[in-house]
Amino acid sequence: MSKLNSGNLKATFETLDIVLYLSQLTDEFSPALAEKELEPETDFPEEAVLIRCDSTLLWRVFENLIGNICVVAFGLFFYSNQDHEICFTKAHKQFPALMRQVFRYGRMQVITSLAISLSSYISNQVSLRIGGEEIVAAVTIVSNITFMFMNSFFGLIGSISPIISYAYGEKNAKKLARIWRQALILVTGLIVIIICIIFFGRTFF
Repeated sequence: MSKLNSGNLKATFETLDIVLYLSQLTDEFSPALAEKELEPETDFPEEAVLIRCDSTLLWRVFENLIGNICVVAFGLFFYSNQDHEICFTKAHKQFPALMRQVFRYGRMQVITSLAISLSSYISNQVSLRIGGEEIVAAVTIVSNITFMFMNSFFGLIGSISPIISYAYGEKNAKKLARIWRQALILVTGLIVIIICIIFFGRTFF
């Protein structure tokens, strides 16, 4: 909707038989559904139902919708099988108390995630109005690269923290020195990669 309002997305409206359109769409996605052991059930009316829309944009909408349905349906079908080690089961009696603890201790992470999502949305809207889709795509690429390296550092911190704590607890100075040396090498390597991407991206990539 924001792209339509900004004028960056053009829509060409035409008269379309939605029944015939959905039938073709179902035939198009039948092989993908069959790979996930899913079979579509349709109940289309015999008479034509005419609507005015952009067929290309409508195809994208249904394509995203069917793709999400396939993922969710496959997950529900897989985890509903009680023979698997991980499956759906009845909630434990202490489940409400457990969920209250989860929400109480995890509310700061929820607030942080909401703040990041809101700031990203505002940034995309401003970029879309200023420079259009190309600016939004560029900002998205830079943001994804940033998140990739941030997650790399966070993963490194999370993985070595227990090791450092254990080595510190047993007063093993040699082990601590080796851990710090290996962590420094990894961090230096990540920093070098970041510098290469920023300043020499066109040359090496």
